[in-house]
Amino acid sequence: MHANGVPVRKGLVVIPTAQTPADRSIDKRRLRKHAILNVLRRHAPLSRAEVAKETGFNMRTTSMLIEEMVREELILEHEAVETPRGRRPTPLSLNARAASVLGIDIGRNRTIGRLMDLGGGLIVEAELQTPPIGQAEKFAGWALRTARRTIEQAGGGFPPVCGIGVGIPDLVERNGENALFDKQKAAGHIRRELMEEFGIEVLVDVDVRLMSRGSLWFGAGRDYRHFAVLKLGAGLGLGVVIDNELMGGGLEQPMELGHTPMGAVGARCYCGASGCLETVTSGIGIERLAREAGLADPQAPAVAEAARTGDKAALRVFDRFAEGLGRAVATVVNLYAPEAVILSGRLTRAADLYVGRAREVAGRHALGPRFRRVKLIVSDPNARLGALGSVAIVYDHIFHSHHVDVDEVL
Repeated sequence: MHANGVPVRKGLVVIPTAQTPADRSIDKRRLRKHAILNVLRRHAPLSRAEVAKETGFNMRTTSMLIEEMVREELILEHEAVETPRGRRPTPLSLNARAASVLGIDIGRNRTIGRLMDLGGGLIVEAELQTPPIGQAEKFAGWALRTARRTIEQAGGGFPPVCGIGVGIPDLVERNGENALFDKQKAAGHIRRELMEEFGIEVLVDVDVRLMSRGSLWFGAGRDYRHFAVLKLGAGLGLGVVIDNELMGGGLEQPMELGHTPMGAVGARCYCGASGCLETVTSGIGIERLAREAGLADPQAPAVAEAARTGDKAALRVFDRFAEGLGRAVATVVNLYAPEAVILSGRLTRAADLYVGRAREVAGRHALGPRFRRVKLIVSDPNARLGALGSVAIVYDHIFHSHHVDVDEVL
């Protein structure tokens, strides 16, 4: 199937809309099929009996569903291996080329488009400079342009696209004023425009939540059941994963660590309040502090370069930044007791200037037993966790069912 010349595959992203017992029966079957896909994604090659054991489904149901998925080209059957005791059962694996997922991460400065297959293989990545976007409606046009550019860069021969994930900046409204933009309104425009263009499911979330998903699926978060991600970019964002599940809030009410009142007393935040942590510990905070210190170039990369040459004013800027970050880490440790706190975002390129000091400050303010157990990890700034997370949000709806109210379906 094609939509405006782009190969697409509908129905692979699981978002049940069951209204009747017959609909619920169909959704139940779909959820079981996707549970099998997830088992094969994680453990293949497996035999039918091994799949049944992993999923807990009976053998008859498992065999029927697998046969159906082989016909749908979602599962590959491989040559059975000869052994001294005869032929082994036919090994099965996920067909990674059955579909692809398009992820779009709209940052304040750069936008990344990433097309990946079902096995996590990269097909193509496009990077564009984000234009000034002042209105919610304009995000949709930019997301569509990025989607088209990424697909164009991929050329031909890629698997049909089954879903699109989009990340948008977590910018804040205050007191009913549209100081930056309405995230819900922006998401609605993006979904409508991309679905009209491609006819497949579109999922939208804020950047830090997608970075947390990216870490859970592809980054350091894979090694932990409970962890937090601090996004150090233009602002300061927080995502928390407990028992491998991203904690609530969602697009409408994401966690706003950056707007906790712990920053410089009297410093005015763009959200309208004073003393937000983000006025110190963020790219915006570095620029403000650098201007106050009289530095010629207040941009974070220039301040970092100056600090590495021993400039005392630049070093004081990063000392203030580290103080705020340490308090942020301590707050997260005290509230959520994570196994790890993962620092991500473009400001991790300057981690050598603040991590040691931030760890020391966090140790003073966090509860001792909790802090001694936690790992403070700096993610690779080139990992593009936001773009990976925009793909991962779609993977979640293909391979997992935790977003589904199972009682409604079963």
